[in-house]
Amino acid sequence: MSMLCLDPVWQAKMDAQVSTILHSPCGQFVYIATYDSLCKLEAGNGKKEVWRKECEECQWEGGIFLALAVSPDGKAVYFGGRDDTLTSVDAETGEQVWKTGELVVGKVLSLAVADGGKTLLAGSVGGFVRVATDTGKVTTETESSSMCNWICCSPDGKHIVTSFIADGKTDLVCWKLPTDSSKHAEEGAVPDAAIDADSDAESSLPTDKPVWERAWTVSLSEQVFAVTLSRCGGMMFLGVGQKVTALDWATQALLWECRREDKVNSITLAQP
Repeated sequence: MSMLCLDPVWQAKMDAQVSTILHSPCGQFVYIATYDSLCKLEAGNGKKEVWRKECEECQWEGGIFLALAVSPDGKAVYFGGRDDTLTSVDAETGEQVWKTGELVVGKVLSLAVADGGKTLLAGSVGGFVRVATDTGKVTTETESSSMCNWICCSPDGKHIVTSFIADGKTDLVCWKLPTDSSKHAEEGAVPDAAIDADSDAESSLPTDKPVWERAWTVSLSEQVFAVTLSRCGGMMFLGVGQKVTALDWATQALLWECRREDKVNSITLAQP
C-alpha cells in the first residue's frame, strides 16, 4: 500500500460545506451541491455559476442540497436533500423540469441513475426510492429502518453498490441486478433484503418481482462518506474520514490511500 499526494489544478471557494461533486459526461462542467447552494463550474478554470441559493440557516438544519446525479446524456441534473423531495433541472440552464412530492422515506442522502438513464435511485435516511426520470413519477418507495448514505451503479449497469452506516461503522454491499433489465425497469421494487445490510438475502423477498442478489459485503470500522467506481469497473474509491481509499473491485483488497486535510464528502472522476 502507498500514500499519494495530490496537487490541485484550481480551487473554488464555497460558502457552505460541500456535500456532493460530479462531472458532466462531456467533462466540461462540474456540478457541486453544498448545504445551501447548487452550482455549476467550468472544469477547465473553476468559474462558478450559482443556480440556487437558500438561506444561510439551511446549512445548520441539515442541508437543502445533499445528493446529486447527472443523466448519461448530460442533459439533466437531479438533486435531493433535507426537504424530502427529488428535483430534476436542465443541465444547461438550471431551470426546474420536475419535482416530486414529499417522500415518505425522508431526507435524500444519495442518488444514482440506472436502467440506461430511465430510472433514478435514491438512498435516504428511511429507505429507497425509484423515480422515472422522464416524468418524475415515484414508481417505488420502500421504507426501512436502515439508512443508506450512498448508492452508485457500476459502469456496465449490472451492479449497485450501497453504503450503510451504523454506530460509526460501515457496511458496503454490492448487489447484482436482475438480468432481465426490461422487467427490472417495469416491475422491480427494491426488495427488503437490499435495504437491511444485516438481513438474510433469502428471506422476505417477493417471488413475483426481480430480486437484487447480494454479490459481496465489506465491513469497515470507519464511516464511509463517499463511494465512486472507476469507469472500467476495476476499482472503488471511498471517502473514509480524511482519506481517499482505493479498493480492488474483484477482491475488495486495499490498493492505496491518500490523506487529505478535511473530511472527504464526495469523489468524482475527471473525464479523459
